[in-house]
This record gives sequence, structure tokens and C-alpha cells, in this order.
Amino acid sequence: MILSLFRQSNFTAFVFGLTSLSLLGCTVSLPKHQSDNTNLSLSESTELISDKQLISKAVSQQLGLKVGINIAFNYRHQQWRFASGSAVNQDGSPLNFDKTDYFNKAREEDFDNIFTALIEYPSNAEQGQLVEFNYGSTDAVFIEWAQRHSLPMCLFSGQC
Repeated sequence: MILSLFRQSNFTAFVFGLTSLSLLGCTVSLPKHQSDNTNLSLSESTELISDKQLISKAVSQQLGLKVGINIAFNYRHQQWRFASGSAVNQDGSPLNFDKTDYFNKAREEDFDNIFTALIEYPSNAEQGQLVEFNYGSTDAVFIEWAQRHSLPMCLFSGQC
């Protein structure tokens, strides 16, 4: 059902479906839309590495430990990039939340090891700026971001 809503570009119905599934206690994730990094130009590759460092730093600060990240969804439209994924140890292994402030939330399942990030590339800037960031939320905060920054919802679905 969810993928067909994306194909029809009916994002309102998609968000309603996500909300309904969440209320029923289902786990929902965005579809993956990540380009094959082997076909990136040097500037695109450098940009993606820089973005990954920005996001990794933000997650590390929030957790209080140095971490790596796995980007599951990555889409750029005009001067904006939306990315989401999860935090991992620097060696790529799963995180242990025992030594973090998120231990109780993770144990009570009031926490998702998911980040969402909105990066803007101002004209003539050498790198992007992390404009919005969220880690651990079980809500779809990107909907508020779209409204706040007057962004098309297609940025968050990879359908622009």
C-alpha cells in the first residue's frame, strides 16, 4: 500500500497511512532512495562525505559518544538534501545504548535509532549547512520542516 501511494505521488494519503499504521503500533520506514555512489562526480561525492560528517557529528553530540551513521535515504532537490538513517558504532556494529541518556527510552521502546536531517546548500557556499536535525524521535518531524521552510513534500519521498 505505501509504495503504491508514493508511485501515485499522493503524499497526503501516504502521511495519513503512516499515521494510521503508527497508531496501530506498526513500524514504518521510508523507502530507500539512494543513488549508486559509484556514479557520483567528484563534487557530488565530496558533498555527500561532508554531509555525512555533519550528520555524524550531530548524532555523536546528542548521544555523547563518537558514532558512525548508515544513510538509508538520501535525496537532493535544488538547494536541499533530506537524509535519514541510523547510528552505528564507528566500526559499523550496532550501538549499545547502555551508556547513553537514551538507555531507558530504548528499553521502553519510546525511541527509534533513526536520524532525519535537512541540509541546505546556500548559493556560493562550499558546503551544506545542517538546518534541521532530529534523532530518536518516533514522529515524522520532516512534515513540520516542509511547512517551516516552504519545501515540496517530494523532497522527502525522492519523487521530485
